[in-house]
Amino acid sequence: MKVKTDTRDYLKEVGIKKDPVRAAKVGNRVNVAVNIADAIDMRGLTKLQFAELMGRDENVIADWLEGQTNFDIDTLSEIGFKLGVDFFPLLFEEQLKQKSATKQQEAFVEAF
Repeated sequence: MKVKTDTRDYLKEVGIKKDPVRAAKVGNRVNVAVNIADAIDMRGLTKLQFAELMGRDENVIADWLEGQTNFDIDTLSEIGFKLGVDFFPLLFEEQLKQKSATKQQEAFVEAF
């Protein structure tokens, strides 16, 4: 299944250089698409099978997997339910880990 896996290359491809907010939005859409594609692969589904499972046209699924869709919470919830994945922890997991590590480093420095 073809999915844009390197967010930085994708951002360069779409020409986002000077707008960090837009870059963050596009990057997050691509990361969500990668997580969905990974969940589809984990279930052993093809794109067509996933489209049928979701009751959506295959072209809609293609847009989802290319990072073209700004998902709402209801759609992500439906996708997660049907694939057996909770996407919400995945969306923030890396950021939370980084913040936790930073806090631990700060506490360590303050202790000395």
